[in-house]
Amino acid sequence: MARSDGGPSNYYDFPKGWITFNDFLEYKSAAQWLEYSFHLGNIGKVLCRWGDKEGTENLYDTKKIIYSGCRIFAMIAGTKNLRQYLVRLLDDPQFKDNTDDEDNDTLLGGDVSDIGPTPYYATGGFSRREFKL
Repeated sequence: MARSDGGPSNYYDFPKGWITFNDFLEYKSAAQWLEYSFHLGNIGKVLCRWGDKEGTENLYDTKKIIYSGCRIFAMIAGTKNLRQYLVRLLDDPQFKDNTDDEDNDTLLGGDVSDIGPTPYYATGGFSRREFKL
């Protein structure tokens, strides 16, 4: 594992011959990410294209990052620990919803039905209305 003092670090540098982000993804997938490659690759692609992919909105990309992160967490610590962490995270004051449902729907862009299915392990048994994002 590389050490850093907070300044420039060589782990940010691409080796000679790398031209695209795909070169980075292929190397990291084979050499470091291994079984997490699919989900880390999805997160990387979203970050790389953020705001540039026609027909894709930031909310869609944000959900993809969260979903992939949850999948990695579940692979590492199990779905029970993921659910406990998400509940604890949502109980943090910065994520508490102090509005009524109608106001919350407006903050999410109106109709919340387009948010898509919530993975079963992410809800902790809550309905969509109880599991506020």
